[in-house]
Amino acid sequence: MVTHDLLCMQKTKMAANLENCYCGRRLFCSLLLVLLLLVSSVYQEDVGVSSPQFYQPRSVYEYKEYRNVQLFHFKIPSQVTEAMWQFLGFLKGDDSCPYLDIQIALQWGSYPVIDPTNSSFPDNTLLKRTSLLEFHTVSNMMPLYLRMSSPLEGDWFAAVYLPPPTDPDKIQPKGFGENCNYFLGSILQYHKEIDITTLIADTDSPQNIDYGDYSVLLKFFVADNIGAVTFKLEGCQYKTPTLQVTDACAVQMASRADALPAENSNWLDCMKDPQQNGTCSLTVQQPKRSKWYYLRVNRAIQNASIGFSAKVKVEDCGNQGHSYLYLDPDIENADLTKLNKHKVGMTDQPETDDPADEMTMLYPRGDDETSASHYYDEVFTYRMYIEDTDDKFQSIPNIFDLDLEDDDTCLPDAPMQRDKYAADFTILYSHTDELFNTSVNVVNIEPDKASILSFETRPIVEIGGHIRITAHLLQQSNSTENVSVHICLRNGAPPIFEDNELICDEEMSTTINSSDDYKILHMPYPEPGIWYIALSTQCYTNVSGQVVLSPCKEITEVSLKVQMEPCMLGCNGQGTCRRYYSGELLFATCVCSNNYLGWACTNDTYALSEDFLRLQMLLLSLSNLFFLPAVILAAYRMMFVESLVYFYTMFFSGFYHVCDSGGFCMMDYDTMQFCDFLASVLAVWVTLVAMAVLKPQYTSFLHMFGTLVLITITKYDRFSIWIFVIPVLAGLVLIIGSWGHKMYKRRRIYPSGKRWLLFIVPGLLLAGVGLLFYTFVQTEANYYITHSIWHMCMALCINFLLPPRRNRKKDKDVESYTVDEINAVDSTWTAELVNNECRPV
Repeated sequence: MVTHDLLCMQKTKMAANLENCYCGRRLFCSLLLVLLLLVSSVYQEDVGVSSPQFYQPRSVYEYKEYRNVQLFHFKIPSQVTEAMWQFLGFLKGDDSCPYLDIQIALQWGSYPVIDPTNSSFPDNTLLKRTSLLEFHTVSNMMPLYLRMSSPLEGDWFAAVYLPPPTDPDKIQPKGFGENCNYFLGSILQYHKEIDITTLIADTDSPQNIDYGDYSVLLKFFVADNIGAVTFKLEGCQYKTPTLQVTDACAVQMASRADALPAENSNWLDCMKDPQQNGTCSLTVQQPKRSKWYYLRVNRAIQNASIGFSAKVKVEDCGNQGHSYLYLDPDIENADLTKLNKHKVGMTDQPETDDPADEMTMLYPRGDDETSASHYYDEVFTYRMYIEDTDDKFQSIPNIFDLDLEDDDTCLPDAPMQRDKYAADFTILYSHTDELFNTSVNVVNIEPDKASILSFETRPIVEIGGHIRITAHLLQQSNSTENVSVHICLRNGAPPIFEDNELICDEEMSTTINSSDDYKILHMPYPEPGIWYIALSTQCYTNVSGQVVLSPCKEITEVSLKVQMEPCMLGCNGQGTCRRYYSGELLFATCVCSNNYLGWACTNDTYALSEDFLRLQMLLLSLSNLFFLPAVILAAYRMMFVESLVYFYTMFFSGFYHVCDSGGFCMMDYDTMQFCDFLASVLAVWVTLVAMAVLKPQYTSFLHMFGTLVLITITKYDRFSIWIFVIPVLAGLVLIIGSWGHKMYKRRRIYPSGKRWLLFIVPGLLLAGVGLLFYTFVQTEANYYITHSIWHMCMALCINFLLPPRRNRKKDKDVESYTVDEINAVDSTWTAELVNNECRPV
């Protein structure tokens, strides 16, 4: 049977052989990843190995704002012992394109919250994330393998981007200059543990760790009304080849929700407490609800046969008639009476060596574990937040003799009502008064107690928004106490409340005092699940400059408002909140204006003054009035289609720049931008068609045909330089063909030399100057000047390039007759024609 080591070595050799291959075509690299996928699937003979999840290569862009990231979505099922991601980065371009580090942020549950530009978050932003990894791979066709032991089950998301540009001030049309495109593809594989015993409450489950085994895996489903869970090992015995049976728990154990316990979990060593007399227990207070809890029991003594009986006890804080048992389908029809009998089986001689010596390393960067570990340390140069077990447990002897049913364990919570609005990421959560059946925003906190509310964020569809929690302390007029309210958030279960104090992660809590006006907590891209908000009070007095804490005596009222919004603080009035799709994933983010930075456009380090912003907006919008002479001139020369297009360009370009500068938006931003780009390129096209001086039926056809084509390519990629190059090249072909045909028939230059000198050459110079500013000179700092010059040059050149008014009284232009055609006509008519009508102007 082929092992994972062989699989990874095969992949590495294949990637090394293809390192020098030309990967200029995206299709070729897609086929390469498919080939890697097929090779990996050939060796999937081990039981529990998954079918790979494959992401074909996707474009990667420089990070300026969060809208520039590409999001990848992976799905990991339950009981996964090991997951391995393969990332393959490459570039498409010429030899001048450099290899860049493709940044990858991988996180469980929701989109990674990252800030590569260090542009800051608003105050009181909750940034603690679960299992967040940040690393990079080089775009040189060398695959990067990431192995993760015991990952959390559920959705995993990767945000992929290139580092921020070193010269962010330069603005260059897309497709101009170096054409360097970067791509990243990915494959996910994982290995599942099949043999896991399901525990049933208050039922013994005999277990053995024989000589050839290293650990035992157990699982138990925690319902949504459980306040505490205790895992207990009873009747522990072990035997070695030199010792007789000994009554002691020679094991270590750890529990974890939604994933198998990992090396960094909190392990309880049952050998360190000699008073347990063959028993060992682990208690989880306030476990995460509606989750599978996994218990791993490892041997603590080598070369020993170990036996024990596993048992679980729960404290039901809800309706006693509600069943919290969740039977595994594998044991649903089992004879449960047999599980109640405790029996320990042992063997005298070890059968195999320690299985730990057979563990494989899935980093195919070297031939030994040392080189793989060294590569691991070298690659992960960024922050690494591994999910830590925040379940508080303690080892208590004879735990079943204790009374767990106390006020601190069963904390009642009030689920909040969801009011979902039509817009994406717009939800209002409200607390319902059961007496009057009305929504209220006031929470009463009794002394020495905690008040708990809960709300839900749903996976995939709601993780792309932002949670905003506003708390305001309602101080009573007759109260003499100074109150401090502690607010704590936890996902999956209420926080632990002990000794009149909330035990909470500092990164997920805040405090509001009597002297504070209000507090706002922000949670960008919240992780899915049930979120619990716990509030407790502590009173204080100021004695000689020292703060003295004391228990409160009165009920404290707090106004609490919880809502989901698309963006933080509405982008602070200095940007626009927009929604973007990355593949099938929807998220909202702020697009800041006026040089503001940050997730909520709150960083004003490089912000511009209001007068300067007003000047920029006026220049960009009013410079479009230079199209007005072209509108009038085209209408005067009976070119009504051209006149309409120039007016359309002037109108939408002017109002788009007002909207883009943070002013009035008559339509949504994307529509305004599309109309502006389409109008600009359409004005170029109709001008070139008019200069060709074709017959009316040909002109009308080209107007419609060009419009349809330009709508299509503008919708496909409005930022590419090719939306200007294509109509210009096509128009030049029409002009050269039409003018060449006229010159051939007339036997002289067309248009006349006077018109070339006074009109066409100046018009082309103006267009060239505008194109020069648009392509090479434009930067973010001088954008309002250079782009205004672009508007003026393109508008004024139309007045020079438009042909003179045509004589449409005859079906055929008189000037189109040649000298030979004139001589062939009746002599009298010919003389009159030559003398009166065929003289060149």
